[in-house]
Amino acid sequence: MEIPQQEYAARIVLGANRFSKLIKDMRQIDDTIQIKTAKEKALFAVHGQFGNIDLQLSHNEDDVGASPDARTKITTAKNVLVDQQFALGYLDLFARASCLSTFTTLGLVPE
Repeated sequence: MEIPQQEYAARIVLGANRFSKLIKDMRQIDDTIQIKTAKEKALFAVHGQFGNIDLQLSHNEDDVGASPDARTKITTAKNVLVDQQFALGYLDLFARASCLSTFTTLGLVPE
C-alpha cells in the first residue's frame, strides 16, 4: 500500500507533545478548531460557549536556544492563505499517538 504524494500549500511541524497538549486544551473549549496559515505564522483558534483560545505560532526552527520539542517549522506557498476547520476529536486521535514520534506534521491545502 502506498500513500500518494501531495503538494501542500502550508506545512506545520511541531513537537508531538506540544501538539498533543494544544489539542487537549482546545478540546475543552469546543469541538472544532480553525487553522489559518500565512507567511511563516499559523493561527489555531477555538471559539466556544465558555471561552475562546487564539494561539499564534511563528516559525522558530532556527532558534538555537530552543529545545527540539519547542521548535516550530512553518512553511507556506507564496501569497497563499490557508483557512480550514477540523473536528478536534479527529485531531485528538493523532495527538494520542504523540508517544510514537518526536514531531507532528500538519499538511494543509486550500479548499
